[in-house]
Amino acid sequence: MEKELEKTIARLDLRCPSGRFDVCGPLIVARERHVRLEEELERTRRDVDRYRQYFGILLKRVRSSITLRIIPEIFKYSVSQMPQVKALYYFQKRNIVSFWIFLEEEDWDAEDQIYEIYGEMLSTFPEQDIRIRLLRLWGRKPEDLLPAGGIKILGK
Repeated sequence: MEKELEKTIARLDLRCPSGRFDVCGPLIVARERHVRLEEELERTRRDVDRYRQYFGILLKRVRSSITLRIIPEIFKYSVSQMPQVKALYYFQKRNIVSFWIFLEEEDWDAEDQIYEIYGEMLSTFPEQDIRIRLLRLWGRKPEDLLPAGGIKILGK
């Protein structure tokens, strides 16, 4: 067994003196090519990781944009079912969403329902800053009480 191993090792001599053939040259070329391929693969992996990060940021922004557009619609639908609500206004500043809800007069049951809807919104969209302000009109117009920039989403 040992003699066969020695013969195999002797046959694996990298040079063939009679044919003047040297295996080392092609091996060096193949090794350099292999190194270049490894470097290219590493560069590709870094690029893929960078594109994954960019795509993750993009998806986060798209999700945030969609969320900020859907919150007022959901809140409007939920509050529109209540006849006590006379007007609903919406404000947005960056990721802060504020709703101003106007009731004609004091109605504790309606206010409880609004706060229940608000709690559902907070639990549905925990990453968003949602605020509400509940006001009673007592015969006044909502426009008299609003700061500039409110968007009317419900009411006359």
